[in-house]
Amino acid sequence: MCVDNPDGCVCMTDHGRIIPLSSEPYQPDRHIEVYAGFAVDLDTPTVEQEVRSNLRWIRKRSRPQSLNVRQRSNIILGGLKGQRVVARYYDPKLKGWFIEDFIELLRDDVNYSLYLRTPARNYRRDQVVFEAVLASFALTDEKYGEKYDWKTR
Repeated sequence: MCVDNPDGCVCMTDHGRIIPLSSEPYQPDRHIEVYAGFAVDLDTPTVEQEVRSNLRWIRKRSRPQSLNVRQRSNIILGGLKGQRVVARYYDPKLKGWFIEDFIELLRDDVNYSLYLRTPARNYRRDQVVFEAVLASFALTDEKYGEKYDWKTR
């Protein structure tokens, strides 16, 4: 579970990975993140609620009225139904335009978030890497550590 504070998300446990998209020294705002966490703050979480929450977080970090949702579509990834959103906004703290391309998925009470955050000028190049990560995304049966066949279970 993550807790929001003025400096950003404070992760309570290790529940994901960050993939830097630049050479050292890394640009901290140019990366892919893949997270899984319990959607414990909602009685019956929905993908739509997770998307709205992510957009609220982006809006909070962006210059007023600069958030532009460029694409919003339904997606199936790893056998799960979800939504993909591409948003462009101006980050006043970093003084630049950014793109966040993110996917929200739910399985029972577990939320899976995959997203790319990158300066707008790097989006096309970084999107290729993000698509490769999405193509490799698969869920496993945690009991056996095997790929989970969602069609037969």
